Amino acid sequence: MVRILLVSDIHGSDGGFAAIKKLINSHKPDILVIAGDITHFGPAKWARKLLMSIQIPIIAVNGNCDTGDVIQLLMEHPAGLLNESKMIKGLDILGLSYPFPKGLEPEFPPDIVVAHVPPYGCNDFVPGPGNIGDTELRKFILKHRPKVVLSGHAHESPGIVELEGITCINPGPVKDGRGAIIEIDGDNVNARLVKL
Repeated sequence: MVRILLVSDIHGSDGGFAAIKKLINSHKPDILVIAGDITHFGPAKWARKLLMSIQIPIIAVNGNCDTGDVIQLLMEHPAGLLNESKMIKGLDILGLSYPFPKGLEPEFPPDIVVAHVPPYGCNDFVPGPGNIGDTELRKFILKHRPKVVLSGHAHESPGIVELEGITCINPGPVKDGRGAIIEIDGDNVNARLVKL
């Protein structure tokens, strides 16, 4: 069994940084996944400090509030996974950059897809605009059928939903002490939201 801690939307918050450390200590994950918005429009120095402070494997993608210097950091740092796959603990994890890269075709069907914006209709409702998820991502995951999709972005819509047998998780913003624990054992996926 592999245990994943999913966080998103840190927005450069020292409280979010502290929450990640507390969630790691409480839940003892094998992998930390950061689903974007590490910073609030930079700086990369803050993101580097966060990534360097974590002592377990990390997967991180950029979000809409991560600037070019943060994206460059993710392209250079082992934690960054932008439009490519990595095998960790027997799971093929595909990280997608923001915005969604149209035309991407993975070499192998991923077990997990990590994207900042959720697929359309899955944990993506916000007051006013309504559903803000990505329709192209929805098509992509329905075509490639990962076990799990990990995202963030829609602060108001933390949750766990099924999309035609695919588990979609938005933990809510870690800057507010929110996260999710996902346990994968073969084809079995168990997920729960956590809050400090």
